[in-house]
Amino acid sequence: MTRVAIIGGGIGGLAAARALCRRGVEVAVYEAAPELREIGAGVALGPNAMKVLRSLGLEDDIRAVAGRWEWTATRNGRTGRLISKTSRQQQAALFGSAGATVHRADLLDVLARSVPSRIVTLGA
Repeated sequence: MTRVAIIGGGIGGLAAARALCRRGVEVAVYEAAPELREIGAGVALGPNAMKVLRSLGLEDDIRAVAGRWEWTATRNGRTGRLISKTSRQQQAALFGSAGATVHRADLLDVLARSVPSRIVTLGA
C-alpha cells in the first residue's frame, strides 16, 4: 500500500488528505499547531474550486455553510473598468458549477470532518 505524509493540516493539506484517502492511500497529516483552526476571514471559491470539492464529495457540506453570489464582475486592476459580468446561472452553465463564499474556519471544519481524525497528528 502507498503511504503518504502530508506536512500541514490547513486547507490544502486536508484537501489532499481527503483525496488520497478516497483512493485507498494510507495518509498521515502532521500539523505543528496544537489544534486545527483557521484564522482569517472569507474565501471566494470559484466554479473550479467547487468542482474539486464536488469530486471530493464535499460540495453539499460546503454549500450548507457557504454564502452565494448572484454575479461576478471582472475588472481591470489598474483602471477599474468592467471587463465582464457573469451571473450565477451563467457560471454554472459555462463551468459546470457556480462559485460560493465561505468563512475560512467553516471550510477548514468541513475538510477536517471529512478525514479520519486518527490520521492527523497535532503539535507535530
